[in-house]
Amino acid sequence: MPRIGWGILAPSPFCAKVELYLQMIGAPYEARPTLSAAGGPRKKLPWIEDGGARVADSEVILDHLRRTRGDPLGEERIPLAARQVHHLVRRTAEESLYFVVVAERWQDPAMYAAYTRDLLTSVPAVGRPLVAAMARRMLTRQLWEQGTGRHPLPEALARGARDIEALAWALGEEPFFAGDAPAGIDAAVWGALANIWFVPQEGVLRRAVGAHPALVGWLERVADRYTLR
Repeated sequence: MPRIGWGILAPSPFCAKVELYLQMIGAPYEARPTLSAAGGPRKKLPWIEDGGARVADSEVILDHLRRTRGDPLGEERIPLAARQVHHLVRRTAEESLYFVVVAERWQDPAMYAAYTRDLLTSVPAVGRPLVAAMARRMLTRQLWEQGTGRHPLPEALARGARDIEALAWALGEEPFFAGDAPAGIDAAVWGALANIWFVPQEGVLRRAVGAHPALVGWLERVADRYTLR
């Protein structure tokens, strides 16, 4: 997705995750921002083109990169029990918290105004309100079908705050989620939480992240280590 000047790689946790992982493993790449998923093999963002292969879905992409680039992060060192916990942590970030982030962005009036203002700069000014309204209707329907949208926004945000608390617990006082060195799990969780912490608009979820100094320190540490701003 396009850069929107929020100090994050992309306003999509999944796009940010893939780009951060590419930086982590030192793989050269060219980012090609777009708002359209129509050209992707699964009609969703992100996807990559690598050696003639087109690969979609962020975790599938990371698995592809591990197969084709080896194990530059040394993830094979991580014990099986820890990898299983990382799977649960990633699913919390990507399958639970993600939908609450979407709900806050598109249902909270202040967040909606800030997000659509910065996201739709490539759309002619006269057409931005219509495009924003169409996107809002589509995402509101998706949230309803997924389930998060069936709850009043304050209830959904409270659930998201509990997800954030669980992620903070999983990190603990370690430098990274896998211990002393970053791993793929850090890319996944950073993509999710950076899209909360580094946004310029204060909200319930950002305050929830800010309540955990170790989590904030980790977010800043990862951002400073790689080219993310």
